[in-house]
Amino acid sequence: MNGPSRGSRVSTPRLVGLAVALLALTVFIAENFERVEVRLFVTERQTRLAWALLIAAAIGFVAGVLVTKLRRK
Repeated sequence: MNGPSRGSRVSTPRLVGLAVALLALTVFIAENFERVEVRLFVTERQTRLAWALLIAAAIGFVAGVLVTKLRRK
């Protein structure tokens, strides 16, 4: 069997959508690089908004992957 396996194929529209979303996220983060105060429960920190957005996006991505994997079982 020379072609890609059936389970590993990713459609072109899905890849284009992912690329557009990543580009939009990158531009959004680059435009928001000022310092902000971030409060999580009882802690407060000063950080760049870009880092807070990047961490939030990463947590959302991981949560999405986990939910998808759990739904397939």
